[in-house]
Amino acid sequence: RSSDLMQHVYDFYKPDLSSEYPVVDGKLSIECYFSALDQCYSVYRKKINEQQKRDEISKPFTLSEFQHMIFHTPFCKLVQKSLARLMLNDFLSDSSANTESGIYQGLEAFRGMKLEDTYSNKELEKALLKASQGVFNEKTKPSLLLSTQNGNMYTPSVYGCLASVLAQYSAQQLAGSRIGAFSYGSGLASSMFSLRVSQDTAPDRKST
Repeated sequence: RSSDLMQHVYDFYKPDLSSEYPVVDGKLSIECYFSALDQCYSVYRKKINEQQKRDEISKPFTLSEFQHMIFHTPFCKLVQKSLARLMLNDFLSDSSANTESGIYQGLEAFRGMKLEDTYSNKELEKALLKASQGVFNEKTKPSLLLSTQNGNMYTPSVYGCLASVLAQYSAQQLAGSRIGAFSYGSGLASSMFSLRVSQDTAPDRKST
């Protein structure tokens, strides 16, 4: 399953081809990234839920279905906030979410918010980062190995995150896992898709 989004925005571009430097609107660029993430996740989740309905599975799709979640990584803090936003999407979609305990603890004050009103809300951001810390450590932090060492790799960064996961887990540990991925490029174009790791962990044997 995958979902895609393209929009025409001037968040990071080169209007002057005689200059080697782009024009960057940092605040707008981050808002575009988050908005694209929200919209791609909404469509991806809708597709999965429709498939599960056909398969007579009543449980709605949430972030918990991904064993790992990787992102386009301009800088690592943005990725942590992005993982938190996916959790926010799940929270706002579940009117019965428990805020007394569990992963949504401390989010009750934000239950009725609209996603478009959340991009610059610092109180929400602080609460989300705290609530999602454990999920981030489990599902996303391992994918930041190369980005932490190399910085922004631009185009290949999401695949650098995938390589980081593959480098730290054995085939047996990853067998059957669903790895969610969010790819993004300014201007903008974005995609969310998932990879399913084979259950077959036997090493390949080439015939001689």
